[in-house]
Amino acid sequence: MQNAENEIKNSTKFIFSLVDTEKQIEVPSYAESDSRGKNFVQWGPDNMFPNVLFEMYSNSPSLSAIINGTVEMIKGNDIIINEKIHTLNNDLYYFPYINKERQTVDELVANLVRDYMLYGCFAIQVIYNKLDNKAELYHLPMELVRLNEDRDVIYFNKRWKKYSTNAIEYAAYDPENIIEHKSQVFVYTNSGKRQTYGISPQNSALEDIASECYAAKYIRKTLQNGMAARYIIDLPSTANLTDDDKAEIEDGIRDKFTGWQNAGEFALYFNNGNEAMKITKVDMDNSHEVFNGIRTAARENIFVTNHATPNLFGLPTATTGFNDQEYASAYNLYEKMTLIPIKNTIKTAFERIFGINDAITFTSKNNAIDNE
Repeated sequence: MQNAENEIKNSTKFIFSLVDTEKQIEVPSYAESDSRGKNFVQWGPDNMFPNVLFEMYSNSPSLSAIINGTVEMIKGNDIIINEKIHTLNNDLYYFPYINKERQTVDELVANLVRDYMLYGCFAIQVIYNKLDNKAELYHLPMELVRLNEDRDVIYFNKRWKKYSTNAIEYAAYDPENIIEHKSQVFVYTNSGKRQTYGISPQNSALEDIASECYAAKYIRKTLQNGMAARYIIDLPSTANLTDDDKAEIEDGIRDKFTGWQNAGEFALYFNNGNEAMKITKVDMDNSHEVFNGIRTAARENIFVTNHATPNLFGLPTATTGFNDQEYASAYNLYEKMTLIPIKNTIKTAFERIFGINDAITFTSKNNAIDNE
C-alpha cells in the first residue's frame, strides 16, 4: 500500500493540446442588466461587451480590413460642413475645425463610422460656450460610454469594469437645457426601443471573429515552438531535482532547441549517470490544415456579415476573372448596402445637432454631391 502511494506521489502528468491554453479568446455576448447601486445599464454580462469587441476587431485581419477600408472609402469623399452653421448660427467657434484641438470633420466622421460598424451606435460630445453656442464637437469612443435605460444620462469611463464607480456623468443632448448642462452628449443608436445600446452589425459573426483571432495565435505559437516537429524528452535520474532545477533545464532546452530562429539546431545533454537521455519525436499532425480551414470559414462569414466582397478590401478571389467591370459592380453594391446608409446616418446626426438640413455633405471627386 505504501509503495502504491509513493508511485502516485512521484508521478508526473503531462497534458498536450493543439492550442495555446495560456490565453483564451473571450467571445463577447450581449446582455443588458442594471449594475448594482448604479443607474447605468451594463453592456454585456460583465459590462465589457464593447471593450472585448474592440480588442477582437484590432486582432482580426478580415474585420480590420473591412472596417478600416470602409472608413477610407467614406473619407475618399470631400466631407463638408455647411458654412451657415458658423456664419449664421455662430456655432463651431473654431470653424472650419470642429474644436480647439484643430480636429477636422474628416477625423470625426472616421471615428463615427468605425464605432457604428462595430457597435451600431456612436457618441458626439457637444460643448457650449458662454453665449450658449455649440462651440466644439468631440468624438467619444463608444467602448468608454455607458447609458442609463432612458438614454438621458451618459457615463464616461476610460477604465470600465463590471462594477465601476468613477464614471463621469453627462447629460444627453438637449438644446433646450443648455444653461444647466454646458457639455452634452449626442448618442445615435440603430436599435430604436429594442435595447439600450445599439445592435452591433457584427453580432452574427462574433464566433467567427474570435476563431480568426485564435487561429492566428495558434500559428504564431507554432512558429515559436519550432514549426516542424514536436518532441517528448525523457530525462533520467531526476528524482532529486528541485522545481527550480527543472525550470532551469526546461528554459535551457527551449532557448537552445526551439523557435523558428533555431531551425536545425541541436541539443546537448551532459550525463553524469549511466542512463541515456531519450528523445522521442512526435510525428506532425494535420492541425495546420484544421486551423487553415477554420480561418477560411471564419473569414468568409465575416465578409458575408458585412456584405463585403473580399476583392474590395485587398483579398483577391481564387478566380482570375475579376475584371474592372465586376469590381465596379461590387463597389456599387457595397455603396448602396453599406456606404450610403452610414453616410445618411451621420448626416442625420449632424442635422439633429445643428437643427438645419444639409449640415454636412459628402461630395465625390468631381464635386457632385452624393444623391443618397
